[in-house]
Amino acid sequence: MELKDLVTLPEQLQVIFVSGYLGYSIAYAGFRENERKDDVFYGILSFGIFGYIYYDFVRKFYASFLLPGFGAILASVLISMFWRKYGRRWFNKILHRAAISNEDGIKTTWTRIIQDTTVAPKQIVVQMKDGIKYTCDDVQSFANAPIPLYYTDTEGNLAIYITHKTTPDGNETSVEAVRHDTWGDRITYLQAKDIANVDIRFVKN
Repeated sequence: MELKDLVTLPEQLQVIFVSGYLGYSIAYAGFRENERKDDVFYGILSFGIFGYIYYDFVRKFYASFLLPGFGAILASVLISMFWRKYGRRWFNKILHRAAISNEDGIKTTWTRIIQDTTVAPKQIVVQMKDGIKYTCDDVQSFANAPIPLYYTDTEGNLAIYITHKTTPDGNETSVEAVRHDTWGDRITYLQAKDIANVDIRFVKN
């Protein structure tokens, strides 16, 4: 649907689609790879209905569409934030404890790891296919770096601040000048196709 089509819809549908899309985008941020069109559509409706309920309740108190519409968007956004942080996790626990399902709706193990906001990475060790091992010994020490901590994507590519390098024969050396007052912080991009495995230590957030 294009913007010109959206503005021609009745106000109620505008509220559902706009608030629903924002809500869905927040609730499933980081989990949307390879999503199907019907997943998006029903996700928009699921969160848009909360915006519509708010809009329908307060619309009669206002002469214009603007404030109720904005309030509907805010209601949907707040509910989606709650679902993203707490609701999804609680719902999956209920299903697990009721012996209904162990499935959490996350498509890949890597996504499950990197999208868990209850933990924080402490150390990253990347074993390359050529035998070299790269280590970021204290990830949290880079929390104030221009690109904080580390970066990864759903393909498994990694960008880390390398503090130690270990050669295939086991010789480990410290990497100098990873942080530099003049030149800044040096982050290294490691392609997934060259990585053999990744070890990450986590602590509770």
